[in-house]
Amino acid sequence: MLTVTLQTAQAAPAVRAAWVVRYTLESPDSIRRMVQDLAQTGVNLAFVQVVGEMEAYYRSSLLPPAVEGFDPLAVVLQEAARAGISIHVWFNTFPAARYDQFYADSHVLHQHPEWMLVDSAGRSMINFTLAQRRQQPYITLDPANPQVRDFVTAVISEVVRQYPVAGVHLDYVRYPDGDLGYTQAARTEFQQRTGVDPLALVGGRGTAELRAQWRAYRQEQVARLVGQVRQAVKGLRPEATLSAALIADLTKAQNQEFQDWPSWLAAGLLDLAVPLAYSSRVEQMAANVERAVALSQGTPVLAGLGAWRVGASELERLVRRAERTGAVGVSLFSYDALRDQPGYLAATRRILAGEPLQTAAQRGQRSPPVADGALLRQGQLAEGAPQLGNQEQGVVAEAALAPGGVQDQASAFPCEQLNGAVGPGQRQGTNHPSVAISMAGQLLQEQGVALGSSQVTAEPGGLQAGRAAQGSDLQAGVVSQGEQAAGPGGVHRLTDCVGGVGVAGFRGEGDSIVIERVQGEVQSLQGVSDLAEFPAVRGGNQEGAHVLPQIGKYLLVFGLVSCLVGFLLILADKIPLFGRLPGDIVVRRGNFTLYAPLATSLVISLLITLVINLWRR
Repeated sequence: MLTVTLQTAQAAPAVRAAWVVRYTLESPDSIRRMVQDLAQTGVNLAFVQVVGEMEAYYRSSLLPPAVEGFDPLAVVLQEAARAGISIHVWFNTFPAARYDQFYADSHVLHQHPEWMLVDSAGRSMINFTLAQRRQQPYITLDPANPQVRDFVTAVISEVVRQYPVAGVHLDYVRYPDGDLGYTQAARTEFQQRTGVDPLALVGGRGTAELRAQWRAYRQEQVARLVGQVRQAVKGLRPEATLSAALIADLTKAQNQEFQDWPSWLAAGLLDLAVPLAYSSRVEQMAANVERAVALSQGTPVLAGLGAWRVGASELERLVRRAERTGAVGVSLFSYDALRDQPGYLAATRRILAGEPLQTAAQRGQRSPPVADGALLRQGQLAEGAPQLGNQEQGVVAEAALAPGGVQDQASAFPCEQLNGAVGPGQRQGTNHPSVAISMAGQLLQEQGVALGSSQVTAEPGGLQAGRAAQGSDLQAGVVSQGEQAAGPGGVHRLTDCVGGVGVAGFRGEGDSIVIERVQGEVQSLQGVSDLAEFPAVRGGNQEGAHVLPQIGKYLLVFGLVSCLVGFLLILADKIPLFGRLPGDIVVRRGNFTLYAPLATSLVISLLITLVINLWRR
C-alpha cells in the first residue's frame, strides 16, 4: 500500500508509477518480465489494466476471459508482492468493444446491444459509419443507463472482492464525444426534468441555459458512476485507493466528454487524481498538473506523463518539472513504451532516481569498431559491431562506419526521437524516421548537420526533417555530395562517395537506393526492408548499383496501370480499334457500357508493369 506516500508531497516525489497495458498480461513470462523491469526501473506503483474491452484478465463470472489457461491478475499480484510494487487494477470503465474485433457470445456487446451510446441522429455506435468509426474506435456503454452503472460497478466489485489489490484506477470514465448520449431513456429522463427533448438542442438550438442543463445532465451521469464505484470499493476494501485518469484540458473534459472532475474532487470521490498531462511541451504539462493541484481540494495529484511521445532527455525534463508542480509523483504511459524502445528503461531508472543522464564520453565508453570492409545485410551490423537502434520498428539509429565511427547510442525511438550520445556530446533526435550517420567519432553537428524536429537548422550541408540538403559535404568516410528524398517512392541517391559509405534510415515503401561513382569500399547499407542481397562495391568507380524496389512499388504501378487500362476499356465500345472480345462481362455505369475482359485487362496491366520496372532499372 502507498497510503502514506500518497498523503505527503515531497521535493523528490515518492510515487513513481507506470501504466501497464493489458497485452502485457497475455503470458506468465511477460508478466514476470514486466514486474522485474518495473522494479529495476524504480517504479513502486503500477496501474495494471485488467479490463479493456469488457474482457477479463482475471477469473470472472461476469466477463468473458481475455486469455485462457491461467489467471493473469493472480500472477501479477504474486510477482509484485515479491518486488514491493503496489498494484492498482485499471479499468476501461465505459468502452465495451472495438469495431475490428470479435467477441464471445457472452460479451456485453452481444448480450445488451441496447446499452450502447446513441448519437443525435438516433444511430447506435454499433451502426456507426466508417467515418464515425475512425473518430471513435470504441463502442461505448451509456453512462446514463442505470443498468450500465450497476454492471460496471459489479465488475469492479468482483475484482476488489477476490483479489488483495491496493487500489482501483478508473480510465475512460467519460463520454467519448459531445454528440453522444441520446438514448431514449436519457432523452425521456431529461425531458421529465426540463420539459424539453435534448434533440431540440442539437446544433446550438434552444436557449443557452437549456444546453447547459443538458451538458450538466451528462456530467451527472458520469459522476454517479464514480460515486457508486467508490461506495462499493470502500465497502469491500476500505484501505484501497480509488483513482481516475482525468482529461487535463478542463474545457474539453467538462464540455466535450462531460468529465467534471473538479466536482468529483470537491465531493471527495477520489483518493488520487491522475491528470493525463501528455504534452511533450514541458510548460504545457506543468500548467495542466498545477491546475489539477489547485483544484484538488487536498486530494493528492499524480502527474500522468506521455513517455511514449518523447525521448529520454525530454522525459527527464518533464519529470524534473513535474516534481515542482505540487504533485506527489509521476506516472508514465506506459511500461510497454519504455520496454519496446532500446535503452529507455535504463534511462528511466536514472531519471526516476534523480540521477542526470550521461553521455558516452562522460561514461568513458566506446563501442567496438566495425571491421574494415564489413558489409551490412538486412540492416544487421557485422559481427563485433554494436547493435544500435531498433531496426524492427523502422528506425536505424546509427550506421557503424570506419573503425571508431560509432561511439555509443543509448536508444532509438521509432518515428519519434533518436537520442543518445554520439562521440563527445549528446545528439538530439528527429521526429522523422530518417538517417543518422556517425562520422568517424565526430558529432554530426560539427559538420553543419543537426538532427532535430521543428527546431533543426537548414544550413548548407545540413539535415532538416529527414532530408539532406543537396551538396552536403560530409567527408571522413560517410557521404559526400549526398541527396536524400524520404517518403514513399523516394530515392536515396549517393554520388561521388569517398571512403567507406554508410547508408542508414528507413525509407517509405517502394523506395530505392542508388549508388554512383563510389570510391573505396561500401561498408554499410541499411534502410530498405527487402535488402536481401547487395553486392559489396569493391575498389574504384562503380556506376549504377541499385537496391531493387520493394514489392510495394510493383503493386502500386500495377494498380495504376490497371486503373488506366480499365478506363480505356470503359470507352472500348466507343473506339472501333478495340472491338468486342469474347467472354466479356457487361457492367453498366450511367450512359457507359463496359465490355470488360477482366483476364485480358490483368494480363495487359501486368506486362506494362514489368516493362516499366525493367525500363526504370
